[in-house]
Amino acid sequence: MWSKIRLTIYGATSLAGLIWPFYFILQFINLVRNGNIQGSVIDIGTAFFDDTWKTPTSGFI
Repeated sequence: MWSKIRLTIYGATSLAGLIWPFYFILQFINLVRNGNIQGSVIDIGTAFFDDTWKTPTSGFI
């Protein structure tokens, strides 16, 4: 019984770990679409790597 609970918790956290980065990427796409982040492609790329990408990947460093 405990092994099934442990596997369920492990599976849920693994799934959340896979979804987490994509959530932040989608939030960033919505900010760009709404006009909250403006500028050239380079400015948008810099904002992505400076703000959006380091949040979900900070746990892996």
